Amino acid sequence: MRKLSLTLCLISLNFVGSSQSKINYAQRMATPTYFFPEFAGWHGGLQANLQYRNQWPGIPVSYVTYNAAVDGYSDKLHSGFSLNMTHDRLGTGIINNNYVELNWSPKLTLENGLTIMPAVSGKYIQTSFDWSQLNGGGPNRYGQVYDPSQQPTSSSLNRGSVGAGVAVIFYETFLVAHVHDINQPDLSYFANSESRLPRTYSFLAGRVFSSNNFKFTPSISYHSQGNFNLVTLACNAQYKWIYLGGKYDINGMAGIALGAEIKERIRLSYSYDVTTSQLGNQNFASHEIALRLWFYNDQAKKQFLSNLPLM
Repeated sequence: MRKLSLTLCLISLNFVGSSQSKINYAQRMATPTYFFPEFAGWHGGLQANLQYRNQWPGIPVSYVTYNAAVDGYSDKLHSGFSLNMTHDRLGTGIINNNYVELNWSPKLTLENGLTIMPAVSGKYIQTSFDWSQLNGGGPNRYGQVYDPSQQPTSSSLNRGSVGAGVAVIFYETFLVAHVHDINQPDLSYFANSESRLPRTYSFLAGRVFSSNNFKFTPSISYHSQGNFNLVTLACNAQYKWIYLGGKYDINGMAGIALGAEIKERIRLSYSYDVTTSQLGNQNFASHEIALRLWFYNDQAKKQFLSNLPLM
């Protein structure tokens, strides 16, 4: 009964539109341009990233998310460029979201070692709702979750969104801020109603400490969307080709990650995170797999950070 109540709650939060702009990845730095486009081309070469997340498989309406990204740096243009493509699905496909985002981040390096990296992003949003899985059009799996007198006018929406931010790097210290969905697109499926996607404000601060073959990267991040606020503390360690990470979300989630790298070209990592609040006894665990392919790193004329961690 408790799982059913939570299922209905999750659907109700989404039935007027997609309320979540960014998936809360545990390995946020595995694909850094997803939250922070300012990192596009940070490595001076070309990278491709694949990421999979299965959130809360212990309940009927778990979120499954796939993300593919590629980013590179142009020395002639002194800029980084990136492309992110995301698909996430709720439960049996009652809600499907697709995002395609293009990012541009010029790099300005000053003589004192300070690098300023502004960024702008443009995103295409396609979201759909399978109303047949609710009341009408087949078996009523979830029950009545909206007023039948107010019928949806569409089963899919297509919208555009923009974002902007800036990063500052001083040797191995990084400070980043980005605002997503500045124009707050309307994601309502109903006529004469509006469901504006709240802006997401993202901030990150951290430093890479290096000693011989060892790297240690502590960081703190803050994300805010509407009434939701998330503060995350993370620590990452790297010894040669082995990566280890841990993070704690102040609102009640904790996770660990382990990864391995082959000749600084291919990195494969896995993470496991759990809800530490009262919901945790309902098996609210999530799994993530991330893959990074790093091309031309030995030919890069400029690298703005020695490396980025998992979490």
